[in-house]
Amino acid sequence: MATRDGWLSLWPTAASLALAAAIVFALLRAPYAKVEESFNLHASHDLVSVWGRPLFSTAYNVSQFDHIFFPGVVPRTFAGPIALAAPFRLCSLVSLLPPAFETLPGIAACARPGVGWAWQIAVRAVLGGYVWLSWLVAAQGLARATGSRRTGKLMLAVTAAQFHMTFYASRTLPNVFALAIVNLGLGAWLAGAWRAFIVAFAVVIPLFRAEIVGLFGPLVLFSWLVDRRPVASTLTLGIAVGLATIVASVAVDSGFWRRTLWPEGEVLHFNTVLNKSSEWGTSPWHWYVTRALPKALLGALPGMILAAFAAPRSLVARLALPPAVFVALYSLLPHKELRFIFYVIPLFNALAAVGYNWALAGSRLGRAALAALLLASAAAAQLMVHISAHNYPGGDALTAFNSLAAATPSTLLAVHIDADAAMTGVSLFGQSAPNVMYSKTEGLTSWDNFTHLITAASPAQRPGFALLATIPAYAGLRFCRSACAFGLPLGLDLILEPALYILARET
Repeated sequence: MATRDGWLSLWPTAASLALAAAIVFALLRAPYAKVEESFNLHASHDLVSVWGRPLFSTAYNVSQFDHIFFPGVVPRTFAGPIALAAPFRLCSLVSLLPPAFETLPGIAACARPGVGWAWQIAVRAVLGGYVWLSWLVAAQGLARATGSRRTGKLMLAVTAAQFHMTFYASRTLPNVFALAIVNLGLGAWLAGAWRAFIVAFAVVIPLFRAEIVGLFGPLVLFSWLVDRRPVASTLTLGIAVGLATIVASVAVDSGFWRRTLWPEGEVLHFNTVLNKSSEWGTSPWHWYVTRALPKALLGALPGMILAAFAAPRSLVARLALPPAVFVALYSLLPHKELRFIFYVIPLFNALAAVGYNWALAGSRLGRAALAALLLASAAAAQLMVHISAHNYPGGDALTAFNSLAAATPSTLLAVHIDADAAMTGVSLFGQSAPNVMYSKTEGLTSWDNFTHLITAASPAQRPGFALLATIPAYAGLRFCRSACAFGLPLGLDLILEPALYILARET
């Protein structure tokens, strides 16, 4: 018999808190962002910067937003950035408070909305919170489907012990925004809340990632064939909500992009009709199954195997078949990235939780083995977090440069940031020094107008500039018996090599 607890009834549990802690730790350990995250991050910055101003201040000018100058390959919706920036609208109320409150830390930050790395962390934390809540809904859906709250808790525990689901939970990729809504839809689907399931997927497909239709289709088909769900009403509701979402997207995004457009429609045209996605690299057809998913699932894999042998066949089919079809369909496309199939991991984690729930019903040995397995998975995940934190030399370089600029606050500086730095951690939030003019202009052949450079070019390639600092980045792993710099387990150590240089004009 399915449990009827509330949708967030699993949140005050150790598993839910462990998931929250893993998301927060990954955010704080690696606060910078790469180029794939830049549109949503910088759009959030621009919105926070203007929405955080005092009430009734002058209207903001969209023509000064970052996406106008750096539009990217294809336009993206502002729905995600709006959701991230909305909570910081509260900063606009600070002007209504008595002056005595202005020195409080949180209130003082509102004086310069969007300026500094702390703001970037705060914006990403909002996204991490949304994703965390969506996992609670998905886990509660599983608990309702199985009649066991323990199964829902196990799903959260499995997720907390995975690298990708925690590390990327606060990263402003379109796939992560989509994952949050997909989780809501999957929770509804598992719990039998059919209309809520249809609405969630009918929103996320035209708004964030159109390819999710490849998962939505198998889910609907399974429900039609097995659960005897109505066909006509499903189509009617899905089409109506989908069209309404497109209309809303066009209405909002056309204003920000200053032309009439449906962003996800243009993305779909770019990737399918023009078939441009393969220009970003290709992988063999089996890459998702043989490389990406094993690394992403980690401790979920043994649980999935247990479920295949011990769980009811109908439940295994419900949790395994739709995502398997989606992975098979996506494997046909030449360009592959794990984030493209993030949406199947919740169902695979649910399947693992079912298997582990069966194991927990057995001996103490089974419980001890499960605890050891999840701890090992979590340890591997944290090792990957530690390694990944060294993949953002641009952010490290910008932080180091800002410290140099702060030492001479009365001196006006001009720094050029090259593409390698801009793609590996530099963001508008970090361009915070008031005495610095930051430039990311591409294609320059002269640097006469700059006092400093953050560049991948060596000092020898930039005559007239002297080296101030070398910024290393992750270049691999090595085994070491002694003199290990980082003291990783199993005798491993990080290999760090120079990635960027901070140069200053010679006087």
